[in-house]
Amino acid sequence: MILSLFVIFFFILIILYYSMNTIRVSLSRTNS
Repeated sequence: MILSLFVIFFFILIILYYSMNTIRVSLSRTNS
């Protein structure tokens, strides 16, 4: 139970990190 919650939380962190990286790339492309 707790392990599954930890896995889900870790997965969400990975998605957020990846989305932040893509947003950064898109912003840098539009600025330059």
